Amino acid sequence: MILRFSHDGLRLFPRSRGWSRILQLLTLAMMALVALPAAAQQKEGFFRDVLINSGYGLGSGSPRDIAVAEGYSVQSMATPFQHQIPEQNAFLGGSSIDTNGGLLYPDGSPRFALAYSTGGDAHVFWTNSSGHNHWDTFYWNGGSYGGSCAGAFLTDSGYMNIFSGDVLPTAALGSHVPEDHTLPSDSPLLQYDQFDGLTSFSGIDHQGGAYIRNPGDGGVPSDAEVLLRYASPGFPGYQLPSVWAHQDTIGGAPSSGRQVVTGSHPEWTTSGEMGHRIAAAMIHYAIDGNLTPTVKHQLQNNQTLSIVQDTNPHRPEPVHNRFTKIGDKQYHHFKVEVPANHGGFLTIDLDERLDVNDNHAYHLNLYARQGNDLAFDSNTQHKNVIATGSKSLCIPLPEGASTWHVSVECATTVEPLPGGRGYSGPTHVLNGVGYDIRASWNGTTQSLSLVQPDGDIFESGQTVPISWDHQGLDTALVALSLTYPSGAEILLAEGIPAANQSFSWDIPANAAQGVYTVEITTRICGQTVSDQAWLTVEDDLPAEGYLDLTDATNICYGDGLEFRVDWETNLEAGTILLETYINGHLHTSDLVPNTGSYQRSFYYRFIVTSAEVRIGSASVGDSFAVDHTPGSCKSSLGR
Repeated sequence: MILRFSHDGLRLFPRSRGWSRILQLLTLAMMALVALPAAAQQKEGFFRDVLINSGYGLGSGSPRDIAVAEGYSVQSMATPFQHQIPEQNAFLGGSSIDTNGGLLYPDGSPRFALAYSTGGDAHVFWTNSSGHNHWDTFYWNGGSYGGSCAGAFLTDSGYMNIFSGDVLPTAALGSHVPEDHTLPSDSPLLQYDQFDGLTSFSGIDHQGGAYIRNPGDGGVPSDAEVLLRYASPGFPGYQLPSVWAHQDTIGGAPSSGRQVVTGSHPEWTTSGEMGHRIAAAMIHYAIDGNLTPTVKHQLQNNQTLSIVQDTNPHRPEPVHNRFTKIGDKQYHHFKVEVPANHGGFLTIDLDERLDVNDNHAYHLNLYARQGNDLAFDSNTQHKNVIATGSKSLCIPLPEGASTWHVSVECATTVEPLPGGRGYSGPTHVLNGVGYDIRASWNGTTQSLSLVQPDGDIFESGQTVPISWDHQGLDTALVALSLTYPSGAEILLAEGIPAANQSFSWDIPANAAQGVYTVEITTRICGQTVSDQAWLTVEDDLPAEGYLDLTDATNICYGDGLEFRVDWETNLEAGTILLETYINGHLHTSDLVPNTGSYQRSFYYRFIVTSAEVRIGSASVGDSFAVDHTPGSCKSSLGR
């Protein structure tokens, strides 16, 4: 086999078909990459933290395991064989089920926090892949890029064109050539690892490789950062950058993601522990360079925004796609400025908008937080994450004006297929989900107050009119409750439209005397708004008189009944009627002295299933039922 180096990296030229087959098998074994499950520390707003690009022409060595060990979620795209190139290109360049391609969300935002290209042959990969413009869109819209060896060459003007300086070959031929590196005292890698105090590293694997000139020389941006330098005397690129980073800026503010690349292979197992720690720090620094997501709109009071447009391939910048649909696990961010005369509550309404032929179910989440920070699930103060596409938030507002950030997240998502060149699951989400969003605040204070009763006095059997006034509660529902003089509470009614403003309660004929409390309540944004009023039930004695049993006892035994009753009455009659009913039929009927107490016993020779004593006159009276269970006889005043 002949090893030949070009500025694209190391190329392998097999002498025979046998060598080609061996290389294919070795490559397949080393590149059998599968998508790993999302880690708990996944950066919010991305499908995965890291995409490992081992496309056709690129090698198997990758920092996948290092990224996973650092807590990042990873998708690996591997294309070891030529017949898989169409799948690779559908993933990178787009297809009917994913117009924007796997690197981007429908609005052009990066779908991964970091895309990392492995070593191999940059030229072979680039000439056999589509979607070239998606790479620079990914970077300029805030995604970070990482790469080793050939992955560093891909940033050059002949490929992605995201680095203005020349990426030069070290021309170090040979397989797994160890090289020495030094760590500058101002290296950003020290933010993530002190490397046990070491400032030089030996044995970092190198194959072909790359370097750049010092910042400011030969077209290299003056603000490029040197993370490591080559330190092997006589080595091409000696004392020049071996690991470097750059982030474009406008007016001093970042205007792209961050590229962090190396001409060597610290990620390879042959580079040892320190090599892996260097690779881990590179990944951290790259991901920390993501652009902050943009706020799509400032929501105006009671105005609905429709986020329903499809991908615009000709205007990929998010600023030109503020009405484009949301992708899987993506966040869309909005701002709300609430004035001082807000009325007390902020309502956010979210409604999914589906295309005519789209009958799928989607899960959209809604978040809100006060202040200048964007709202995510990890920092939100208010959220609705019920598994539906439409939902609302109702938020109590502080006094005075306030700033809020609102976010929509698409929780419906897919899973990568083996090899990472496509997806399984609800792939219809890849072209985005449309929705309407609206913020509203009333401008008037919500209030609820009872008008009637107002300390009124009623008698048993009368109807009590209950009425109320309200402000800003036209769509609210109220509940009415009543507290008795004894302290017992009952619900009179619930679900009454506040706009009705009236209700009636009929006082029972045997209502207890005393003061009753009426309360009206409603719930607004999780808070209770209520008011109370009072009424008194006070009866005059009926003119025709009254008779009430004050005590009643009975003693049951096998074939008879003995009972005693006590009563109060204003009847002047010398006698009153006392009747007993057995099994529902009249058994005895007697006029007894109106003395306020009477005792009686009698016998019977039949099975008794029920017994009742009635006492009174033609106009008034009372009764009690007898529990005729042997050994447990009781009486109950029939009030």
